[in-house]
Amino acid sequence: MSKEFFDIPLLRPHTVRWRLYQEVIFATATQKNTLVVLPTGMGKTVIAIVLAAYRLEKEPRSKVVMLAPTRPLVGQHRQRFQEMLLVLPEKFQVITGETHRLKRANLWGRSSLLFMTPQTLRHDLDKRRYDLSDVSLLIFDEAHRAVGGYDYVNIADYYMNQRENPRILALTASPGDVRSLCSSLYIEGIESRTERDGDIAPYVQPVGVEYIEVSLPQEFLRIEELLRRAIQGAIMPLVEFGLVKLFQVDSLGRQDLLKIRAQIIRMIGPSKGQSDPRLYKGLLGIALALRIFHAREVLQTQGVPQLVRYFSELETKANQQKSVPKNVRILVTSPWYEEAKQILDSLTEIGYHHPKHPVLLKVLGQQIAMEPKSRILIFTRFRVSAAILTEYLNQQPGIRAARFVGQASRPGDKGLTQREQLSLLDEFRIGTYNVLIATNVGEEGLDISECNLVVLYDSVPSAIRRIQRAGRTGRQAPGRLVALIARDTYDERYHRSSTHKQLKMQSTLLDQAKRLRQKL
Repeated sequence: MSKEFFDIPLLRPHTVRWRLYQEVIFATATQKNTLVVLPTGMGKTVIAIVLAAYRLEKEPRSKVVMLAPTRPLVGQHRQRFQEMLLVLPEKFQVITGETHRLKRANLWGRSSLLFMTPQTLRHDLDKRRYDLSDVSLLIFDEAHRAVGGYDYVNIADYYMNQRENPRILALTASPGDVRSLCSSLYIEGIESRTERDGDIAPYVQPVGVEYIEVSLPQEFLRIEELLRRAIQGAIMPLVEFGLVKLFQVDSLGRQDLLKIRAQIIRMIGPSKGQSDPRLYKGLLGIALALRIFHAREVLQTQGVPQLVRYFSELETKANQQKSVPKNVRILVTSPWYEEAKQILDSLTEIGYHHPKHPVLLKVLGQQIAMEPKSRILIFTRFRVSAAILTEYLNQQPGIRAARFVGQASRPGDKGLTQREQLSLLDEFRIGTYNVLIATNVGEEGLDISECNLVVLYDSVPSAIRRIQRAGRTGRQAPGRLVALIARDTYDERYHRSSTHKQLKMQSTLLDQAKRLRQKL
């Protein structure tokens, strides 16, 4: 290898710049099934391309398969590989669920580099349309998905059984359940780097991180108290039956209620007609409490219009003639519900949203004033918030905002097709829009343009999602990350949870890497 570029047959000359940490990772990946954990923008795909060139040079008649969770991401990978490899264009092939099943085996047979969605490959392997015996390299992108029943797990099993000398490369910025992932993908070595590691630090752009706290207004606190009492009332049947202690009522969370619900269902068992009626009251109370928990989170972390819309959806459901859950009717006819609605109506009249909104406007205004050509990405967990924030921000001077959500559509909330998603990203890249308000679809995989600023409108309990959100800035140039946190709310709770999980994940990663080295 030269000092400046990777020099491997099948790589286009002067295309892939040499970095020491990539050479070290590449060397490991040539010898064993390897999990690569790198921050977003640090060249995971480049390592995959270099390894693909190496494996195809060693076995010219073999295939390389790269898997990615979505069709747009599959297409992006094909483009990157084609730009960097000296392989005939017809040898690159995308195979997804859109590819007719009768054509897939033919495309498989005449291609050297295949870019696929896991669902499609798993289906074809189950149907025995082809096998993986001639695949010299199998690449799993967004490898943290390889847990439970996700198709990556079964595909890895097929590969290890069908290929004599298999080689797996797993790529992720956030591995999640490290031990399970390594077991599922037959990982033999781990190459992990963080921004603090010496060999990667020269290539990492600085990211300024700011946590801005806001306090809820008195009107929110009044609604909060109504919701708290409503939850207490809903849970009382559990106290009466002895499933919950009275002193535990205020500390119970949604996960606690879900565990108790599973316990009650087991207690009821198959002989439903002979079960204690109080158990059914308990199930009803849990269903009611879970809806109120959701209302509480929406109020605390999102805003007035979001909670108004949620209540409106419940009322629409309650007015249906058939199949109306009893808990919905109880909720919308409760005295506390009417009182909460009156407070919301008064806030709606004055156009109040959430204390985060003026802070958000200030942050965006400062960024655009400092860098007029900024690209800004705002993350929110709720699609309704993405719509409301888009409408709100488009009323502000200097902001051209667009909503970036997934494909699923629901009443009054149309999703974006994959073509619309890619078109929107292009418009963001060229500046038609300077702000994208994204749900979790913006966290993973898609090639979103370099962002000068990422704003976390709310917190997430997942370390994986937190890492992916933060990784959208500081990739090619210095970036800025701003997290908005409402005090004493789910925002604080989720922030603490994701921080703890991230630290634990990094510790487990180091421990697992050590165990694998000892094993070998």
